[in-house]
Amino acid sequence: MIKNKKLLKIFKKNLSLKKIEIENLENGKIDIELNKHHKWDSLMHVKIISELEKKFKIQINEKNFLKFTSIKKINKFI
Repeated sequence: MIKNKKLLKIFKKNLSLKKIEIENLENGKIDIELNKHHKWDSLMHVKIISELEKKFKIQINEKNFLKFTSIKKINKFI
């Protein structure tokens, strides 16, 4: 389950998520992953990571960068 509204907002904006996708994320029915969603490619990944760092005032180093490959994994970290 993903209840973090800031996190959902970042993904909704960047991946153009539909209302049903947001609801399914909130309920834990789906996960969205890097390179498995049509809009989440490597370039978008860099943009998402940058926004996460700004919104949550965190630093994601090179070691952790590749651990942020799904919304559920990111939610656990944040």
